[in-house]
Amino acid sequence: MGGVVVLSFSGRLSADRHPSTDLADPVSDALPQVEAKVVLVVRELESAEFPLATEVWRDYYGTWGDPAIDRVFALFADRTLSALAMCRRHPDGCEVDAVFTPEPFRRRGYARRVVAGLVEGCRREDLFMYAVAGLEPFYVGFVFASIPVAALPPTIRERYDWAVDGDRAARITPMRRSADRCGRGDLDLPTDTNGSTIYDA
Repeated sequence: MGGVVVLSFSGRLSADRHPSTDLADPVSDALPQVEAKVVLVVRELESAEFPLATEVWRDYYGTWGDPAIDRVFALFADRTLSALAMCRRHPDGCEVDAVFTPEPFRRRGYARRVVAGLVEGCRREDLFMYAVAGLEPFYVGFVFASIPVAALPPTIRERYDWAVDGDRAARITPMRRSADRCGRGDLDLPTDTNGSTIYDA
């Protein structure tokens, strides 16, 4: 299993005004500003936790994970499962799939963090995927590169052929991240003394 990644988000809360008057509450104004922290944890799910992912993926084509062949990475925001990414082991290669953030948690950088956790956890494997057109720069940031369809492992290519037809094929880009390029240096991620990856939220 991969390591645990702990993040924190800080935001300042201003002192409340008195609810029944335009005047400031002298007691509230005397209090210091308080920092509210959202604790973010990125980790690989245990087999028993896969139903949690299945529930979140219900809005993502009904995707589900199989503990026998899948590694599922999750981001928890204050213990709420808020983003997912999966690495599926096929007989001839590993495929990154089901990168998903539910609508209420989008535009917070959660997908970037959970994909970073997956890439770190699976860094010894060649990783293949097909990205939706327009998202290629996102995955290039994790050292994925576009490849011809013919360069996909046969099992993953068959899934690709099944997934696209007609003009949909032009909207999906096969990509690969080579194991010999994997490692912390590629992403320049800071680490703590235990080797866990640390991000600034």
